[in-house]
Amino acid sequence: MITAHDQVGLPHPNHTQDDQMLKRKPTTKAVLEANKVFKPVEPKPTEYAAQQKAFQDNRERLRSERLARDAAEHETGGQRRSS
Repeated sequence: MITAHDQVGLPHPNHTQDDQMLKRKPTTKAVLEANKVFKPVEPKPTEYAAQQKAFQDNRERLRSERLARDAAEHETGGQRRSS
């Protein structure tokens, strides 16, 4: 039976992309090995990206230290040490 979808060239409403994925040919062992060998290499991060990562790492370190100090202060009853 020809439907309106077939005449216009639209995908049938009951067909999904999952159906298309199931029809894919399985990759061979040789193809999998070739993909491992020729795996794309991640580019070296730019100077800006390296600086941003260092900043974020330092920020997280300082945050964890502050939280540890606050927790220790809370355990001692909120008394601050005099410097």
